[in-house]
Amino acid sequence: MLIIYIALAWAAGIILTERLIEDVSGLSFILIAGALIGLWIRLYIAPERSTVSRLSLLLLWFCAGGLWLNFNRPVQDDRHVAHFNGEENVVLEGVIRDEPIEMDTFTRVRLDVDVVEFQNRRQGARGDVLVTLFTDEPLEYGDLLRVRGLLLPPPELDTFSYNEYLARSGVFSIMSTDTVSILDRNEGSPLRAVLLDIKGDARKFIEDALPEPQSGLLVGILLGDESRLSEDVEANFNTTGTSHIIAISGFNMTLIAGVSSAVMMALLRRRTAAVIISLIVILIYTLFVGAGAGVVRAAIMSGLLIVGPLVYRRTYVPASLAAAAIAMSFLNPYVLWDIGFQLSFAAVMGMAILTPPGDRWLRAKMQSAFGDETGVTLANWLSEPLIVTLAAQLATLPIILHYFGQVSPISPLANFLIIPGQPLILVFGALGTLISFISPGIGELFYQVAWLFLTYTIETVRVLADAAPTVNLGIPVVVMWVGFSLLIAYVILNAKRPLWWEDLWREQRMWRPVVQYAPLVLGLFLLAGIGQRLVNQPDDKLHVIFLDMGHSNSVLIRTPDGGAMLIDGGRFPSRLLTVLGDYLPPNKENIDVLFVTGDETIDALPDVMERYDVQALVYNPLQGEVQPAYRTVLDDIDNKIPAQVGWRVRTGDGVEIEIVAPDGAATSMVLRLTYGDAVFLFTSDLRSSQEEILLVKPHLVQANVLQVANHGALRTNSDIWIDTVNPQVAVLQSDPASSQNPTEETVMAGFEDRRLFRTDEDGVIEIVTDGDTLEIISSE
Repeated sequence: MLIIYIALAWAAGIILTERLIEDVSGLSFILIAGALIGLWIRLYIAPERSTVSRLSLLLLWFCAGGLWLNFNRPVQDDRHVAHFNGEENVVLEGVIRDEPIEMDTFTRVRLDVDVVEFQNRRQGARGDVLVTLFTDEPLEYGDLLRVRGLLLPPPELDTFSYNEYLARSGVFSIMSTDTVSILDRNEGSPLRAVLLDIKGDARKFIEDALPEPQSGLLVGILLGDESRLSEDVEANFNTTGTSHIIAISGFNMTLIAGVSSAVMMALLRRRTAAVIISLIVILIYTLFVGAGAGVVRAAIMSGLLIVGPLVYRRTYVPASLAAAAIAMSFLNPYVLWDIGFQLSFAAVMGMAILTPPGDRWLRAKMQSAFGDETGVTLANWLSEPLIVTLAAQLATLPIILHYFGQVSPISPLANFLIIPGQPLILVFGALGTLISFISPGIGELFYQVAWLFLTYTIETVRVLADAAPTVNLGIPVVVMWVGFSLLIAYVILNAKRPLWWEDLWREQRMWRPVVQYAPLVLGLFLLAGIGQRLVNQPDDKLHVIFLDMGHSNSVLIRTPDGGAMLIDGGRFPSRLLTVLGDYLPPNKENIDVLFVTGDETIDALPDVMERYDVQALVYNPLQGEVQPAYRTVLDDIDNKIPAQVGWRVRTGDGVEIEIVAPDGAATSMVLRLTYGDAVFLFTSDLRSSQEEILLVKPHLVQANVLQVANHGALRTNSDIWIDTVNPQVAVLQSDPASSQNPTEETVMAGFEDRRLFRTDEDGVIEIVTDGDTLEIISSE
């Protein structure tokens, strides 16, 4: 158990140094001196005090971790290529130091730079650059390249620090270019080049024998290369929580070793020999697929899990994982921040800790329901797809929620359905590949069997992805670390079993209600959390919702990726807040953009701003005396932009809103929303005189959906205006109790040949579009 404490101290030193201390040397020497004094006291002054020596030892490891990280910090000296960040026409010469990633339209390589040319000056340099190359030239590991382009630092994304992520691997610069030439070949490690050539041949055998997407999936499962999969197929696996089978992971490695172990056990009847052969299989497989850092990590993690049954101690797997974590972080301290390392570590820990009790529970239930013999057979068949997979998913769930903020409710069912076929895919895919090196014709026969299960996997995932949405359920980092701290504490206490721990569990009366009702309470919390995040979640479609605010204009826009924009708000706060609650996700706490077109019908907005965080305000810059609500809204929002003709709001999911007016004498604010082929025109209180001004630019007012201007009042929405806009659908926001409510004899005659919806008759009007077709939903 001491190794676990040492690993925790070592990791704590690395993490705290990276987070809090720029130069740890001075502080570490002070702490090391204190630890050495503590050890001296333990050895010569108070030898009976074992706690003193243990704390001193852990303090030494804590300092060692901090010093080791400090020693391995990436250094940007005068020769580092990052000094040229922000410069154009920079020429780099360097060697591709890892396998190129080939996508449909580009190839991405990590270039180990030796020479930089800038402003006709050539000089030696060092450092790695992540280069995106738009070229059809085939590139290989070890190629010496010459590239030219704009050198930039990695960007800071909204929800992810790409800069920090690459910096931990020693990359401080990126470049995108189509200017590339190959100066030489075979400049890398000969052994790694041979391994990658073998991997390339294996990929070619698979692609020659199988169509897409089956070949792309088998290449991902067998060789760890996901680049051949289409975005749609990969998205389906992500949506159903089954993406772990695509890449080479601890789970896949365990499957490979498990299959070989089962075969060897059947042949040799000796567990030790079967485990040794399984480890050899993992080693050969690791070399076969290129021995990349992620593959080696997965091999170590799965190897520990396989050897575990030979050592009949509860502490073996946790202690071995701790030793592996020390070894990996010694080679690269920044591996502790690697998402792949964290997922592999958690998955193996979860399978080691949760699988045995889960398996015992399953066997007991199966034997109770179906008898001893049939129950054991069913339990053996269900254990891997159900218990092992669920154990790995539960252990990795906090990491997935923290980094990706999404979880698939259908993931357990998807894994249960497809996991039984994965060993067969691996066996027949691997045999087909190995035999193809001797006889491609015979190898193709094995690929055909693999095709059957690949097709089953793809179609199952496709159907489930269409049936189940992804739930947004992000958690703070502190929750993730608290969860893992509790898991580690449980592992330590369960292995050491101090007297107070044993006494605690002997008090069955006290713990029985906790054990009995804890799953129910946790289930209710989980159900409530998932339920909230299933309501009004993004569905890759645009939702334009004309709110029923009486004789007021108010439109809510939900973008395909979940953004929220609001146009005006009406007079009644409780009414607006209720409708927003009905049409926004319960966990939505902000309005991304608020458009204020005037000052007459926005009395409800100050109350909305107390409940929702408004990220940006685009307002009509009115002159003269204005209503108090208008002034309140402007004063309370810092990020505000006065509307200007031609100004556009663009979102990352393809929605664009252009300001058509105010423009000179046309003082009303008019907005034109475009998403694909769907166009909406929001006219607010546009008057007839202002219609004439906008008709000069007919291309700016043509739309599929028109908001009827000024609530359909007299002398508005002229025939020429309607004919120029030429809408398929018109929406009128009006109040049946208003004396200004339009009648069929007035302006409404202009819409008699078009689909007209009215909030005073149809309630809230929601128009949903994928950019091509329109779906209209009314609340009445």
